[in-house]
Amino acid sequence: MATLQDVTGANTANVTTNSELAVALSKVLANAGYAAALGEAHDGAAGLPALRRAIYASPEKRLAVGMESLLWDDNFNHTVLNSRKYSTNLSTMTAAVAAGFLTLNSGASAASATAASLRTYRSFPVLGNYPTTADFWFSLALVPQAQNNIEIGIGIPNASNVSPATDGIYLLIDTAGALQLVANYNGTTTSSGAITFAWTANKVYHGEIVCHSDRIELYLDGILYGAVLRSAASTVGAMSQNQSGYLFARLHNAAATAGAQKLNIARWAVTLGDGLFERPWGATRMGLGDNLQSTPDSVAVAPLDNFTNSTAPTSATLNNSAAGYAKPGGQFQFAAVAGSETDYALFAYQLPVPSAAAPGKTMVITGIDIDAFNMGAANATTATLLEWHVGTGATAVALSTADAATTRAPYRKFLGVQTFPVGTAIGARADRALSADFSTAPLMVEAGTFLHIILRIPVGTATASQIIRGGVAVKGYLE
Repeated sequence: MATLQDVTGANTANVTTNSELAVALSKVLANAGYAAALGEAHDGAAGLPALRRAIYASPEKRLAVGMESLLWDDNFNHTVLNSRKYSTNLSTMTAAVAAGFLTLNSGASAASATAASLRTYRSFPVLGNYPTTADFWFSLALVPQAQNNIEIGIGIPNASNVSPATDGIYLLIDTAGALQLVANYNGTTTSSGAITFAWTANKVYHGEIVCHSDRIELYLDGILYGAVLRSAASTVGAMSQNQSGYLFARLHNAAATAGAQKLNIARWAVTLGDGLFERPWGATRMGLGDNLQSTPDSVAVAPLDNFTNSTAPTSATLNNSAAGYAKPGGQFQFAAVAGSETDYALFAYQLPVPSAAAPGKTMVITGIDIDAFNMGAANATTATLLEWHVGTGATAVALSTADAATTRAPYRKFLGVQTFPVGTAIGARADRALSADFSTAPLMVEAGTFLHIILRIPVGTATASQIIRGGVAVKGYLE
C-alpha cells in the first residue's frame, strides 16, 4: 500500500475513517493557494451533464447578487377563466377551469385539425443580460399521442391556431411524441433535439424555461433536460426575434389521434432575474392583473366600477342597511333628500368569500377621489352638504353591524365634506373635489368583507327634480 509523504519522509498525509484524504488549507498567507467558487445549476445526476457557472466578483471586490422580480403568477384554483387576463383561441376544442386546473381540450376531441390555445394579454420581456423564466405546473391526461402536439412557453402563438407559434421560446411535444426545447426566430426554429423523457399520465410536472439572449434551458422537476445556444457563427442577435412575448399554451391535433389528449395547467409564473428593479409591490400586483378595474378571479368577468357605456347611472336608493350600488365605486346619482344624520351605504362591495374554488383576495386601498355636481333642478331653500367616509372590513352590508364574536362593524375613515350652496345651478360642481391619499398607510379590506363608501347629508332639502350626481374612484390593488 502506498503512503503519501514529503520528500524528507518525515511528514505523511492522513486518511479519515471514511477513507477520505484529510486536507487542511495553509494558515500561512505566503503559502496559501485559492479555490474558485462556482454555482451549481444542475448536478448532472439525471438529464444533461452537470451545469456549473462561475460566481462573479466586481472590480471593487463585491460579490454580484441578482434578485428576481415577479412579473406573473396565476393559479387556476377556481372555476371561471378571467378573460381580462387571458385570450382563448378555440378551434372545435374547448377549454375549462375546474378541479384546480385550466384544461385545454376539456371536451376530449380526438378529431383532426382541432386546437385550443390560451395566452396572456400581457407580454413579458427578455432583456439583454437578465434571464426571464417561465414556470408552469402541468399534466397530460395521456402519454404523448401521435399526431398531437403541445407548446408551452413565451412567444407569439399563431392566430390560425392549427399552425406552430410564429416566434418564441417554448417546450414542444411534437406529432411523433418527442419532447423538445425550441428557439423560434420569426419562424426559423432551432431545437434541442428529441429529449428522452418517460411521461406518466396525470402526473403534475414542474416545467421551467429559462430564456436568455444567448441560451435557453428546459428543466422538468428541477432536472436540466435540454438547452439551446446561440452559436458564435449565428447571424441573429437573440434566441427569438420578438423579445417580448405572451405566456402561452397550445394543444393541436394535426390528424385524428388514438386518444383525446388534454393539457392541464395548475399554475404558471414569469420572473425576471438578476436585476434589482425595485418595482413597488402595488405595481407588481397590477401587473399580475390584480387591479380594481375588473372582478377578481372566481367571479364572472365584469367591470368592477359602476359604469354603463353612454348611459347615465341609475338613481340609488339611499339606505343605511342596503347598498345603493353593489360596487366599490364609479358613477352615482340620487334624488335630493332632506338633511339628517343617517349614514347611507351609497357603495357597498363584498370581496368574494374564499373557498377551495375561490381564491381569497385582500383589497389594498391607496387612495379615494370623489367629485360631484348638481343636476335636474337648482338647489333651493337650503344648502346641501355631503359628508363622506370610507368603511372597511364589515361582515355585512348594513352600516349598523356591530363588533361581536362572528361579526365586524365597518371601520370608518373620514374623507371630507362637499357643499352645494343655495341656488347652485344645474351642471355646477360642488365647492371642491375630494382626494384622500392612503399610499403610506393603505387601508385593507379582507376577503369576504365589505368596502363601504358612506354618505351622510346633515343639511339638505328634498327639492323636486334635483339630482346629485358624481363619481367615486377607489385606487389600489388586490393581493
